[in-house]
Amino acid sequence: MVKGGIDEALNANFLIAAADSVQQRMTPNYSSGILSIVVTWGILTPLWLFLGIAAIAELGALEGIAIGFCLVFIHQASLKF
Repeated sequence: MVKGGIDEALNANFLIAAADSVQQRMTPNYSSGILSIVVTWGILTPLWLFLGIAAIAELGALEGIAIGFCLVFIHQASLKF
């Protein structure tokens, strides 16, 4: 705790801004950066698909498709939730 009321003043300002946001129905929005989007769609998603294709050669068609689909699905679900 900082003496002199600075801590309380910052907390009060935060609560005032939050109360105004709630009254105006301005919910906080999260947007991912451009680098995150490029890495996700340009590097990781093709990598998961490539691993599925490699699994087709090693394990068989159904298993490879399932592995590729599951990797992409799990990655996208982890980004959403």
